Amino acid sequence: MKKISCFGFFILCLFFGSFPNTASATDTTTDYTVSIAPTANQIEGVSSYFNLRLAPSQKDRLPVTIANKSEEEATFSIQFHTAATNSNGIVDYTLKDVTLSGEPNINIRDLVTIESKEVTIPAASQQTVYVEITMPTTSFDGILLGGIQIAKKADDANATQIMVANQYRYVIAVQVTQTETKVTPKLVGGKVTLTQENAYNAVTMSIQNTTATLLTKMTGTFTIKEKGSNKVIVNETKKNLSIAPNHSFTLQTLFGQKFSAGKYTYTIKLNNTDEEWVFSKDFSISKKEENQYNTTSVDKTAATPAWLYLTIGMGIVILILLLIILFLWLQRNKKPKA
Repeated sequence: MKKISCFGFFILCLFFGSFPNTASATDTTTDYTVSIAPTANQIEGVSSYFNLRLAPSQKDRLPVTIANKSEEEATFSIQFHTAATNSNGIVDYTLKDVTLSGEPNINIRDLVTIESKEVTIPAASQQTVYVEITMPTTSFDGILLGGIQIAKKADDANATQIMVANQYRYVIAVQVTQTETKVTPKLVGGKVTLTQENAYNAVTMSIQNTTATLLTKMTGTFTIKEKGSNKVIVNETKKNLSIAPNHSFTLQTLFGQKFSAGKYTYTIKLNNTDEEWVFSKDFSISKKEENQYNTTSVDKTAATPAWLYLTIGMGIVILILLLIILFLWLQRNKKPKA
């Protein structure tokens, strides 16, 4: 069976959990490549990842070929993770602990068996590994989504160097459906919390996708205002967002300045060509939280508005004029000495 190179699903991940960036499978900075061979259950029209239509209790073995292009023997790890949504609003196939919500209550990770979780491949050679998926006995509508992750392991001599370098990982998406029934997506907004991202103050809102639907090409508008006023603290737009099926996650926006105690309203608007959701939640920043986060924050203190400087300046000028008038009046009305 012809092998298909995994364009679009090569993931470049920083070792310390930075968000992944997609790159081509022919990227010359790597010394290995990964390709797949679609099975008989592959849905037509898709070749860059596994897009399967399987019946209840049906099994399938997914072949993945790893080609070691280096001049040395290399060991590779093979893992499988359920698709999740990270705090930037991007579907992420590398997160290990994923909280699911809604129906169907099925974690694709529980359906998958990796026949070899680690393989050693000689120099200038390749090997095919298999990932088996077994469908549950019950039928469901919608999709299950996960990813096969393949990474080259560092040897002991290079371990220290790898700790401060980038580590490349290939991630091949696996999407499974049982029916063609279209599921209407449903998102639910939840609690607002304060946090920090790399020492910058941030605000997050929990979101639940309670349906087995994958949302893509979404635009998100994030707004924070002082409660009961039109004073905007944050107004940010993010494009090309995506949301994984049945996932509970948080969406984050940077506050952009030091926290100030008070009451605020956080509004998130998510939309694509078919749907739109608006979540608006009030939250408070206490004096204790202000001090707690600002102690470690690298944010700048909120800039003083220009109108305040203008008001103060005009007040000083008026005060000086009044003093001059008072002085002149006193001098004019001063009684001469006898």
